[in-house]
Amino acid sequence: MRRFVKDPGHADAYVGLEVNYIPGKSPELVCFKYDEEVERVDIAMGQTTEKLHVMIQDRGLLKKSSARTEL
Repeated sequence: MRRFVKDPGHADAYVGLEVNYIPGKSPELVCFKYDEEVERVDIAMGQTTEKLHVMIQDRGLLKKSSARTEL
């Protein structure tokens, strides 16, 4: 969990994914469509980074483009 949230190339790599850390609260993935909450999923502690990527991608979030424009 910590690696997914803090290390570069994980949570920060997704378009529209925001991390809101709330001390003392169990982690959850909260999905919105516009301003309306549409899904809330408890995330088990010890979840692997790979499984977190799958969970995010299964909900339609896309990774930011890493393609570079050559001049």
